[in-house]
Amino acid sequence: MSQVLRAIDYAHGQCRLSVVSTTSLKLSQYNGQNLQIGGGLQQIPAAGVTVSNTGLSATTLYYVYAAVVSGAMVLELSTTGHSTATNGVETKTGDTSRTLVGMIATNASSQFVDSLASPTCFNWFNRRLISASAGVLSGAVAGSTFTEINTGLRLTFLAWPDETVDVSVVGNMFGDTASALLTLSPSLDSAQWGMGVSSSDSASGLQRPATARAVALVSEGRHIASAIGKTSSGNVQFSVGVQLITRG
Repeated sequence: MSQVLRAIDYAHGQCRLSVVSTTSLKLSQYNGQNLQIGGGLQQIPAAGVTVSNTGLSATTLYYVYAAVVSGAMVLELSTTGHSTATNGVETKTGDTSRTLVGMIATNASSQFVDSLASPTCFNWFNRRLISASAGVLSGAVAGSTFTEINTGLRLTFLAWPDETVDVSVVGNMFGDTASALLTLSPSLDSAQWGMGVSSSDSASGLQRPATARAVALVSEGRHIASAIGKTSSGNVQFSVGVQLITRG
């Protein structure tokens, strides 16, 4: 009897990476079981493949590679970046026996994290929509230099260079000096990001709604988004939240 060959049986990248716990990372089957490694199509075990955080450094970005060692699929975490092999597969730079499946960033305790405020496990294949947010927090700013409003608003995230990152800062602001120009803006890695929003009133102490947004491609790797503000005179009180959307 002839056998019908299906494209899905020979597909590549049928997997997803996820954080199992603060010490364990897992590659699982997704819409199939195949992954091309070292020029050959390999099957991801039904139970998946895991790797621990043993020996990892704190606050560090690691690329996650799949390899076959002694006949078994394993995951390797490396700070070495990736490049495209001659067969079109994204592999570890200098070693085409390692296939890129994602990236992960450790926290200050060298642990794996993938939370609402810190989405730091990203997939190379089968990317999904990722959202992050920091609840409404207050902070006072004085002076005409952009200053971070509240460190609790920081969102640590990863980014692929071909995926747009959308960050919004939403809330209100009010100053104590008449005619002062108040400005709110998102920040990326401590620098102003996007257009920001400014407002000025003839009287002091007037509360004004404010929304500022940045939508752009950013460099590959680990980043921190937050909210910054300034005033042309006196002091300004902000009460804002930060929201982020990307894919990975």
